[in-house]
Amino acid sequence: MSRGKRVTLGTLGLWLAGGALLTVASVSCAPEHNPDYPGAPFVTEVFGVSPDDPGMTAPMYMTDRADVCGDLDFEGGTGQFGAEVPTTFGFRVVFSELLDGDKVEQLDETGVGTELFPGIVTVTDRQGNPVTSTLDPSITLGPDALLGIYQPAGGNGCFGTVYGVDLTLGGTPAPGPAFILALNAVPALPASTELTLHIDGLVPGSEIVDHGGAGLEGGSLAVDFVTSAMTVDCPSIDACNVAPVPDPAEDAILGDIGFVQVGFNTWVGDPSGVFLYDDTMTLVPGITAIVDSTYADAELLSDFVVDLIAGTEAAPEPLTLTEGVIYTIVVTDQVTDLWGVPAQPIPDDTSCADLGVTLTNCIWAGQFTGPPPA
Repeated sequence: MSRGKRVTLGTLGLWLAGGALLTVASVSCAPEHNPDYPGAPFVTEVFGVSPDDPGMTAPMYMTDRADVCGDLDFEGGTGQFGAEVPTTFGFRVVFSELLDGDKVEQLDETGVGTELFPGIVTVTDRQGNPVTSTLDPSITLGPDALLGIYQPAGGNGCFGTVYGVDLTLGGTPAPGPAFILALNAVPALPASTELTLHIDGLVPGSEIVDHGGAGLEGGSLAVDFVTSAMTVDCPSIDACNVAPVPDPAEDAILGDIGFVQVGFNTWVGDPSGVFLYDDTMTLVPGITAIVDSTYADAELLSDFVVDLIAGTEAAPEPLTLTEGVIYTIVVTDQVTDLWGVPAQPIPDDTSCADLGVTLTNCIWAGQFTGPPPA
């Protein structure tokens, strides 16, 4: 069963495909190797991990125990780090030894584990309560907010070469047996929020135990972290992409309509805090701010981007920009993420003051010159 069983990556496969994790994804320990180390299993490390690049991590926790199988770098400190984790990151919870995977994972018809049972790893506020979006009550950090698998390969380099696979990854200790988790029922965590990752080893019927039956040391572990602030993701106007795109009403050729796009570093819930002013700092009338996913070409969709369009979301019209006129984009903290958390200024950014924008709660501003007529 779980000793030496293979892991099905399922819906996490694409998330892991870019990193060395897949090198050892479908092997565990050799049959002749005793997978049970003395004592209870314990969590050695916890990371926030980028779904796009598993090499991008935010260290959240490091054990202070020196009796870890393999080498850990204790120079950076131990315990909880109070890490800042981007809102779109998943998590990797590393254990000191192999676990009984059949206890923590749902099994398919062949007895292979497919995903962790709900409730083993959860994210809550610091008081242990679910977090609910103020914009959409259906968006909640509940038991199904994370989707995970148990990854038995690795062992902090203790297993050496197994089935001809170098589990030390060329001399670097491989990640130990771990829970690998991605966001599931929510597209992003709330920005600028103090949260706690809970590893519960005592879920009835799904207890975290090693191959000798010893339960998780302490029964559970709670790791505190804070999420990154929502900010404008374009420190220059060029990065903000003042872009010509097709007329949504007529499927026109590229360049027949120009609309202004402003990017953010997380999903946008309320885009209405993005404005366009002319060269007299007069608000350009008839413009609507929408999240860029409602009408444009599918390849251009992004819930991280706000579009300024003419007309309405239901009936968009070409955005007319006067040649030679200097326009100013203004972003205020009226823009929020999916959870209703307001956007914040880019650290050390002075664009509002530099451009003389006096609009209340301006957090970023940029200028561009209107294009010639199409």
